[in-house]
Amino acid sequence: MLNTFVAPRGLFEEFRTHTPWLGALAIATLVAMLATVTIPDSFFLEQTRNPTNRLGKPVTVTSDPATIARWGRILAAFSAAILQPMITLGLAGLLALLFEALMRGQARFAQYLAITTHALLVPTLGALLLLPFRIANPELESSLALFTPFLSADSWLYRFLATVDLFSLWTLLLLGLGVSIVNRGVTWGRAATMLLGIYLVLGMGTAALGN
Repeated sequence: MLNTFVAPRGLFEEFRTHTPWLGALAIATLVAMLATVTIPDSFFLEQTRNPTNRLGKPVTVTSDPATIARWGRILAAFSAAILQPMITLGLAGLLALLFEALMRGQARFAQYLAITTHALLVPTLGALLLLPFRIANPELESSLALFTPFLSADSWLYRFLATVDLFSLWTLLLLGLGVSIVNRGVTWGRAATMLLGIYLVLGMGTAALGN
């Protein structure tokens, strides 16, 4: 797993014959669960304002704020334990669809899964590095908007830059590298350009919808 950061090419070349993925997925899932401690109590308390039941009738909240926040955080950690594997499998499936169906690659799904689980260690590292800072400032993000404080938060450009996460860009470059290695007919440039293009288009759409 260390080679993900120091020798990714050699690592992905090993995936031509061996496809380890469970250990990397377990670590990423545990860190995602740990990151829930940075969610502020106000996030959970806000959801209890004017609560209603399934019929839309008002209900009374009897739990104290500390209990609400504690159980909200437990449920968030449980959700992370489920979502992280789903995101990983979904991303691996997307890689298989894009590069097998559109570029006629010849890699196996297990290879895409191994590439994905290891590439996602990058945002896992990012979460660990930012964890102590987010405890003090839950709003802290690692996006390009961090470098443009002079832009208005209501501008489209600022909203777009806020969707472009630095660790996500690193992850996409690693995914492109891995795909190019297990598919000899696909170059790193083509793979990375396709993945970055999709990511940036989605970011533009998100910024536009936030207007």
